[in-house]
Amino acid sequence: QGPGMPASTSTTLSSQRGDWRRRARAARAGAEPAAATTPAAALAAADVAPTVPACAASPLCVHERGPSREWWGDDRSLEARLPQLLKEGRAEVARTLLLSKAEPAHGVTLFYLGVCAGILEGEAAAVDPYEASIAAMPGLGIAYGNLVRAYLARQRTGDLERALVLAKTLASSQPEAAEPQYVVGVVLMQLRRFSDAAGAYEATLRLDAAHHGAHVNGVHCLQ
Repeated sequence: QGPGMPASTSTTLSSQRGDWRRRARAARAGAEPAAATTPAAALAAADVAPTVPACAASPLCVHERGPSREWWGDDRSLEARLPQLLKEGRAEVARTLLLSKAEPAHGVTLFYLGVCAGILEGEAAAVDPYEASIAAMPGLGIAYGNLVRAYLARQRTGDLERALVLAKTLASSQPEAAEPQYVVGVVLMQLRRFSDAAGAYEATLRLDAAHHGAHVNGVHCLQ
């Protein structure tokens, strides 16, 4: 048992692979069918409201690398209006405002254009604006997670490998968060690296022993 790790967590981790194997055998026998896992179902919904990381020491922090001019240009009302429009599903209105009023080369503007593209044309269409967002503002961590989703939706040659690099970057920048570790596992499963994916799911469960997706996908890694 590691220092500071509750006994219940340690017990859960030590028995995890055995539990997965039992459930996998039951699923193959038809006693406990496991739900099919797809990239769209496995990952949480794309985020629509970017936030600046609080810790300046983070590899994904924008405090020293962000542009001096705000993304909303001369219309500060966009800061509140854009997230609300997107949550309401009014992506066409949001995109029109972005194209007419926001700073076109700003990382946050490009991020929002990616969200709009994902809603209006499908997540695969959001790859280009998310890539441009990260190029303009490498510290905008929220764009990394959304770009992983977009790569998984598009799946052109090399997209899964690019998704894995991004997922690992995000996970390393948030070592105490379970969800980025889980995303690494999802990408590894798509690459059919099931043993490595199982390791990522175990890392997820070390941080959140009740993470449902990590339990379910862990079974699939052993089927």
